[in-house]
Amino acid sequence: TLLGCTLAAGGAELDALHRQMRILYARAAEDVQRYGGTIHSVGGTRLLATFGAPIALENHARLALLAALQLQGWFAAPCGNLSEESMSVCLALHTGFVVVGEIGDGRPSTIVGNLTVAVEALQEHRLPDVLLCSEATARLIRDDVGLEEVAPVSISGDPGSMRTYKVTGPCLRDASRALVDAR
Repeated sequence: TLLGCTLAAGGAELDALHRQMRILYARAAEDVQRYGGTIHSVGGTRLLATFGAPIALENHARLALLAALQLQGWFAAPCGNLSEESMSVCLALHTGFVVVGEIGDGRPSTIVGNLTVAVEALQEHRLPDVLLCSEATARLIRDDVGLEEVAPVSISGDPGSMRTYKVTGPCLRDASRALVDAR
């Protein structure tokens, strides 16, 4: 499962954008690592984390969901947590098959597969402070959270569109406990 985080920073100056990306990275690194994921890449206003690759995790979608919910809650908190500035992030989860590995010359590992394109397509909606997921991820987390179907997303190079869901919160009072037990 991939977790994509994009700053909803329309027109920010480069220095401010750099500062916001440092804040996003620091917070995401903590939450992603806590739930067994790996930050894979950072570029522009985006950050991408993997769960279940390169180390296989049976409950990768739940773990990615936990990290995403932590990030969503943190950025929705009052500005006091973020020094003086307010930040919003667009979050997306997508599950599928990829190959993660080095491509050559000892460069960092690369994700090969269309999952990254799908996560980017979800994030193009630019819905600040909203967590979107694909149907593939929704099937794996539907017992833990409320899901509301939203407009399908077109993926570059794919003739169809992907069913998309907004995560609306825990399904049951016990959902938080079930999610914590997933760790």
